[in-house]
Amino acid sequence: MLTTFPYLRYLEKKTFGKACCMRDALEIKWIGFDGQKGHCMRTHYLIILCCAFLGLLSCAEKKPRQENAQAALVPVTVVPVGIDTNLRTSSYVGTVEADKSATLSARYPGRLDSLKVKAGDEVKQGQVLAVISSQSVESSLKMTEATLAQAEDGYRRVLQVHESGSIADVQLVEVQSKLAQARAAAEAARQAAEDCRVKAPFDGVVGDLQIEEGVEVSPLQPLMRVMDISTVKVRFPVPESEIGKLQVGDEAAVEIPALDNHRFRARMMEKGMTASLLSHTYDCKLEPLDSVQGLMPGMVGKVYMDVLYDRGVVIPASTVQMDAQGKYVWVVNPERKVEKRYVDVAGFSGKGVIVSSGFEPDDLLIVEGSRKVSTGMEVEVRIAQSAESQSAAKPSEESQSRSKLGKE
Repeated sequence: MLTTFPYLRYLEKKTFGKACCMRDALEIKWIGFDGQKGHCMRTHYLIILCCAFLGLLSCAEKKPRQENAQAALVPVTVVPVGIDTNLRTSSYVGTVEADKSATLSARYPGRLDSLKVKAGDEVKQGQVLAVISSQSVESSLKMTEATLAQAEDGYRRVLQVHESGSIADVQLVEVQSKLAQARAAAEAARQAAEDCRVKAPFDGVVGDLQIEEGVEVSPLQPLMRVMDISTVKVRFPVPESEIGKLQVGDEAAVEIPALDNHRFRARMMEKGMTASLLSHTYDCKLEPLDSVQGLMPGMVGKVYMDVLYDRGVVIPASTVQMDAQGKYVWVVNPERKVEKRYVDVAGFSGKGVIVSSGFEPDDLLIVEGSRKVSTGMEVEVRIAQSAESQSAAKPSEESQSRSKLGKE
C-alpha cells in the first residue's frame, strides 16, 4: 500500500500531464516509496483504465454524429393526395305537375245544357262530363239523315228496275254513288252530335271547371281540365349555364313546404332541349322514386341537385412548377423518398389546380420545402394542418399514409 501512492502520482503525471500514448503507459517502471527503480512489468489495471477512457471518448463522439445525421434530414410539409369530384349543390324552384293532363273544350258552338261533374271528382275513361246543345249540329244531323233516307229509297227502286233490264248499269252506279255520299254525311253529322257530349279521355280527377251550366260556348273554348295524379312530376327551370352539367337519370332531393318541408328523392326523366326566349332557361322534369302521400299538382318546392363541375385531383397552384419537359410537382412516396412527378393540368377550380393524371393513391404532395429537395432524397415529413383538419372526413386515408411513412 505504501508503494501504491507514488506509483499513482507518477501515472497521473505521465498519462494526463504529458498526454502519453498507450505504449508509454505500458513502459512505466515501478518506483518504490524509497525512490529505487524496480523491475519492468505490464500492469493489467492500467490497461483496463485506458480502455475505459478510450470507450468514454468514443461514446462522447457517437451521440453528436447521430444527432447531426438526424438534423441533416430536410423537413417538408405534405398533404395527402385524393380525388376531388368538385360537386356543388345547386337549388332550383320546382312545381308539381300531374303525369297526364288534358284540357277539354267544345268543338262546336252551343249552350252548355248539363255539367255532370265538379272539381275534384274522380272520373273514368269515356265517362260523359258535360253535354252541349248545338242548334247547327242538330240541324245538320236531321238534314243528313233525311238525305240518307231518300238516297236509300231511290237505290231500292233503281235496283228493281235494273233487274228487269230497263236501266243501264251506268245509271245504277250513279245511284250507288249518291247513296254512299249520303251515308258519309250522315255519319259525320252523328259524330258531331256525339262530340257535343264531352267525355273523359283517361282515368283521373277533374282539376278545375272553367264554365257553368246554361252559358253559350264557342268552338275550342276550354271547359275543364282532367288530370291523372296517380303519378306526378316536378318541373323546374335550369339556367343555360348549368343545363349542360345535368343528365337524364341524375337524382335530386325535393323539399315541399306545403307538406311540412317533407323531402323525397327523385330522378330526372326529361331534359329540356329548347330554351325560353325570355328567361333563357330549360324546363326539366323529375319523377319521385317512391310514392309521396299528399303530393298534389300545383305545389311548389325546392329542388337540390349535386352538379359535377370538375373531376380530378385538386392541388394548390403554388405546388406546380415547370421545366423543359412540362409541369411537375414534388411528392413523397411511402418509403419517405422524394420524387419529381410530372402531371397533366386539366383546369382550375375554386380550390386550386385540377390535375387529371400523374399521382398515385399513396402519394403525399409537398406543399412547403420543395425548394430544398431533390429526387431520391429522404426527408422529414410533416402533415400540414389543413390535412389534419380533414381527418374526420378521410380518416382511413391519412392514417394509412402516416403508417406507411413511419410517422411517430
